[in-house]
Amino acid sequence: MFSNFGSVFTSTGAPTTVDDPEATVNFLVNGVSALLQPYKPLLQRFALGLPAPRNNSYALAVYPDEAKAGHLIMNNLDFFEHPYHLHAKAFTIVGRGSGNLTFEQWQDLSRSGGFNYTGREVVRDTFVIPPLSWAVLHVPLQTGTWAVHCHINWHSLGGFFGVFAQGPKAMRKLKIPAQNYALCARGLAQKNATLETYELP
Repeated sequence: MFSNFGSVFTSTGAPTTVDDPEATVNFLVNGVSALLQPYKPLLQRFALGLPAPRNNSYALAVYPDEAKAGHLIMNNLDFFEHPYHLHAKAFTIVGRGSGNLTFEQWQDLSRSGGFNYTGREVVRDTFVIPPLSWAVLHVPLQTGTWAVHCHINWHSLGGFFGVFAQGPKAMRKLKIPAQNYALCARGLAQKNATLETYELP
């Protein structure tokens, strides 16, 4: 199971340096700068049997129910290092190098035994990837929707955030707690039509 999820680089909204206070800095994962929408939870979407969203709100990789483990290829195309943090199961690093690892290169290395998972690798939930480098993470999959993001807060808020989901069919069996729906019924979450968000008082 392969995902090219994780190609990351920085773009500025102005033809100036990042040090310029007028420049807008966005981080992109697979070409998308994340715009989180807490009023549209992805797990709830899958639980209701709705298809994966086809929008540009965040990068999304979906693994089928049959997948038990997968490789995430993380290409850090940025000019500085990032601590990649993965929610859900801890991962192991089965390969790393400089440059940009393509799907074809991953296939070739996989066929030649370049990414053998032995079970003796160091287990982590965060890994710093140097500038202009890549890492291949072996991830034991678990049903649900899981965040992967830079562990530097302002990088996450600047769009360095993505989601991977495993088991769309299994997620349909999940029950949304009544307390979640009760938030809106009690008026605790008010919709802000201008910002398209729900806000708590």
